[in-house]
Amino acid sequence: MKLSRGWAPGLVLLELVKVSAEVVGKLARVTAAITPETLGEVVIEVRAGTERFLARAADRGQTIPKHTRVVVVSSLGGRTVEVTPA
Repeated sequence: MKLSRGWAPGLVLLELVKVSAEVVGKLARVTAAITPETLGEVVIEVRAGTERFLARAADRGQTIPKHTRVVVVSSLGGRTVEVTPA
């Protein structure tokens, strides 16, 4: 995220929340496996590019391997999302 002169921390936080909300319902690709014990990572197309988010499975006992296509079902705040296999 690019910050300009005169930025305010509240504006940066607002932008992160806005991005998280925009990704709900989008398809993503797992780039680091998601397991019941650890967060994984997904890549999601946002605006004109892709962005990385931490991710956990909506079914907390599920393991989702790398390269699996998933759907973002909710935002957990910041840059963390909850996903389920597509």
